[in-house]
Amino acid sequence: MTVIGNKWDEILAEQYALPYFETLMEKIKAEYKSFTVFPPFDLIFAALKTVDYDKVKVVILGQDPYHGDGQANGMAFAVNDGIEFPPSLKNIYAEIESDLGVKMPKCGTLLGWAKQGVLLLNTVLTVRRGIPQSHAELGTDDLRKMKGKEGLILQGCGGSLDEWVDGINDMLTESAILLDGTKFKAENCCVFENEGLTNLMFPFSEDVKLDMGKLAMWRLRTHENFGGKWLSDYVDNRLGGFISEEAVEKKKPDCKLIGEDGNVFNLLGIASRTLRSSGLADQAKDMCDRVYSSGSYGEALCIIGDYVNITGDDDLDECEDESMEFGGM
Repeated sequence: MTVIGNKWDEILAEQYALPYFETLMEKIKAEYKSFTVFPPFDLIFAALKTVDYDKVKVVILGQDPYHGDGQANGMAFAVNDGIEFPPSLKNIYAEIESDLGVKMPKCGTLLGWAKQGVLLLNTVLTVRRGIPQSHAELGTDDLRKMKGKEGLILQGCGGSLDEWVDGINDMLTESAILLDGTKFKAENCCVFENEGLTNLMFPFSEDVKLDMGKLAMWRLRTHENFGGKWLSDYVDNRLGGFISEEAVEKKKPDCKLIGEDGNVFNLLGIASRTLRSSGLADQAKDMCDRVYSSGSYGEALCIIGDYVNITGDDDLDECEDESMEFGGM
């Protein structure tokens, strides 16, 4: 599959083949069709397209793209030519000038850095206009829709999914936790990012036979290494709880928040009134409870976005090219 157009496709081929990747790409396409999202669609992977795998000498990680009009160009901290430097880029240039005596340039595209092998990569590649970190939790939505199901979540598990699944299968088999020769399959497991960690979810199903008592003891014994959590506990305590089938099926109402006073409680009040006027009082209460227990402004905005379609005066226009695709997808 060609997504980026260089060796990164070979390096990431295993991820492209996993179910979560296709699901995530569909969600991203839907975001671009319903909202103003940055960077432009064809620049989502600009950092990887600009610096091929074999050319990488230094990696600088950012958070997510700039959320102002015309700023984001697909590379962390960089802006399009002619755009005023955001504070983060000004600070970078100020430090360079202070340390090395190099004067601040007039152009902030950072292409000169990229040509020298500096990979400027955001940990989240897209963002809604005016709402920082609005796409940070896209990968956890499916977990919140698994009400009534159970599984084991291991935290801080970066690297190859296949290798992790094989390793965990071996450990659980040796400990007589996996029974009758059954094993977890990589295609049924889920990789997701949350709170700065790469996590794995091993779903419990009828074709995987487990000694649950021994698994519970193994989870506690290895907690320092894997941070093991039951799916139900993780979703309740880290993701704000499961979404009921009724809530999933109901269409989220549009709610004009872009351009309003950005105080989170003001936005929460507007969103709550929108839900109640749409006959979704239970969802309004659930949203408020989750926002009050959230840990950051960005997380609170993501939670509000779970319940309403955040819009502005001109945010309902669809993308001009509704047939846009990632390479061969």
